[in-house]
Amino acid sequence: MSDSAEGATKYFDAALATSDYYQKDQGIWGGKGAEMLGLGKQVVREQFIALASNKVPGSDQTLTARNKDKRTPGYDFCFSVPKSISVYLAETGEQAVERMVEESFKETMADIESRMETRVRVGGQDTDRTSGNLVYAWFVHRETRPIDGMPDPHFHIHAYVFNATLDETENRWKAGQFINLKADAPFYEAAFNARLAGKLIGSGYGIRRTERDFELASVTRGLIDKFSKRTIQIEELARREYTVLSAKARALVKETGMEFGDAFAQAKAELGAKSRKSKTEISVSAQEQLANWRSQMTPEERESLRVESVKGSRTENLLEPGLAKALAITHLFERSSIARELHAAGMLLRRGIGRVSVDQAKAFAANDSRFIRPHPGARVITTREVLREESEMLEIVKAGRGQYEKIGRGGSWEPLSPIVAHNEEQAAAVEHILRSRDLVTEVRGVAGAGKTTMLLEAARAIAGLSGKDVLVFAPSSSATKQLKEEGFTQSDTVQKLMRNTVLQDVARGNILLVDEAGFLSAKQMRWIVAFASENGCRLILSGDTRQHHSVERGDSVRVLENLGALKPAALTKIFRQKIAALREAVGDLAKGKTKSGFDKLEQCGAIVEIEDQARRLDAICKKYLEASRNKKTSLIIAPTHAECRQIATAVRQVLKKEGVLSSTEQTITRLERLNLTAAQRQDAVNYEPGNVIEFTAEQPAASRAANNGRWSGDRALQSLSLKGTDRNGSFPYLVRAVSMSSSPD
Repeated sequence: MSDSAEGATKYFDAALATSDYYQKDQGIWGGKGAEMLGLGKQVVREQFIALASNKVPGSDQTLTARNKDKRTPGYDFCFSVPKSISVYLAETGEQAVERMVEESFKETMADIESRMETRVRVGGQDTDRTSGNLVYAWFVHRETRPIDGMPDPHFHIHAYVFNATLDETENRWKAGQFINLKADAPFYEAAFNARLAGKLIGSGYGIRRTERDFELASVTRGLIDKFSKRTIQIEELARREYTVLSAKARALVKETGMEFGDAFAQAKAELGAKSRKSKTEISVSAQEQLANWRSQMTPEERESLRVESVKGSRTENLLEPGLAKALAITHLFERSSIARELHAAGMLLRRGIGRVSVDQAKAFAANDSRFIRPHPGARVITTREVLREESEMLEIVKAGRGQYEKIGRGGSWEPLSPIVAHNEEQAAAVEHILRSRDLVTEVRGVAGAGKTTMLLEAARAIAGLSGKDVLVFAPSSSATKQLKEEGFTQSDTVQKLMRNTVLQDVARGNILLVDEAGFLSAKQMRWIVAFASENGCRLILSGDTRQHHSVERGDSVRVLENLGALKPAALTKIFRQKIAALREAVGDLAKGKTKSGFDKLEQCGAIVEIEDQARRLDAICKKYLEASRNKKTSLIIAPTHAECRQIATAVRQVLKKEGVLSSTEQTITRLERLNLTAAQRQDAVNYEPGNVIEFTAEQPAASRAANNGRWSGDRALQSLSLKGTDRNGSFPYLVRAVSMSSSPD
């Protein structure tokens, strides 16, 4: 996006600089709007600048009615081919493949153009109208930004779409409404890749499906990595800035409904744009550049780029449409209850690349019987399964309101905990549980409010008054470990209860207490309320929806609260902070009063600002050392991984100087979670040599055991060679090789 006409002009000058690429390709006008304005074929600088300045090219006439000072002149849409295609084109310069790329680009831009919108505000209206026309200039680039003066092959097309479209109903040019086009960017990316893959397969080229798109089947991962230096550089930046990027991605998800992975990729692309160097730093000729690229390749790698090799390789890893659809739905709705219609089409194109056309993907998202819409014109969809889960969860909880004997059977209790005994809120929460006649009872409390103390008291009272056992559960292994340390010695995970029939037998007829219930997904909540209803149990939920959210789809506790199915007791007084001023500040922060909370923290001297980096690091190290000497724990938090590493290095140097640490260094290999969805774990393209598989503590032994080095029970995985397995299923397993079947059988 350009935020001014000057910015758009700089974009144009950079795009057409002869140092940008050596064929000296000229920009080309595209879109029905360009034809209406009579712009011709080749982009002329004066025309581009006129449009960026909101002028009709060749005149002083204003193009759109509104001409604000901070007007956005246009948006950049970029389409990149897979790296193996870029390397192949750099080596061979094959015009036929370049034409396929340009055709795929034009067809995808036609898709975008057909959905172009403008705002309608006349007559008191506040809607959007499809205009169906664009004005854009497109430029072909062939390299990455340089690293150490040398770029890598990177064939991509930039389309600069101007913020203007003709509203034929009102018969005037107006600013475009781009929000839906940007929100559906993942679909357009997938459509471009699917079209290109289809054309290549149709012309006899072998491809290999990957997680997001594809590569040429003859080209190895090693060769791709050799010419991905800029990508590796951006990935390293992303690791250092992960916290900031993930926050931006979450904001984008909230704004557009985009899947988190796509939103993170977009945030990462913006990071790459900010960190890039000018292509004018390329100081070698085209011939020297090609010679350098060839010098990096082995004879076998150059052989893999010959036309005969590329066309002679067998296409790999393609999925049948039925399986691709199932995986697309599973992936989309594992962590979200709704999805944009075109996101469903785009996900199918990724999974079904080479087998599913763009039109088939659109038809799937529009007409598949598994999808339903809030209303006929909605751009978002959900599945019948998602709706059924949430509806059944709500119905069961509502049907259980006031239908049971009081949990405490009307008896009285004497608190043992002094905190509960001397705090009305704590005592009232215990009474709320004991007097409840509902199937599901909730206690909500902010962090530090003494929920665990209250729950221990309630569990003791329930056992004494009802004669029933209280079985305690949490959504994660780490949470159950914490519960055991705090007094609930027999805690287990909700997942184990869902899967373990012996534990289910023990639970029948008793009281189920779930801590950190805000982490429960709709699927998990639906299961546990149904189990409680069908097996004579009562369910107590504890947590805070402002702190915790489910990773899987459905914010179940929040949904039940908002729809009036739960009436929680609330713990608002904070006990963890002993200093009154700090307690008040934290109380404001817990209530969402961020400014007031930070103002109070500053007033009591809890915030110290040190602008100079060296002085700040020194102060952190001294505080850490002071805490260590006083036998206290301390927690150092920083917004990015890079800053964390920098601080850790400084602290270690101080500890070495003090003799706390020896000078001998130990290097430890750390595993990094991939956070794959269930659909991704079922797909062999997501497993690479060197990956380590770790089974969770809840994984059944039968599932962990390897059968002669093969993985079983997964229809998408045909074979998985494992290292270090034994009859007891010891782990971790090291993935050595994965082969793929193209059908679910």
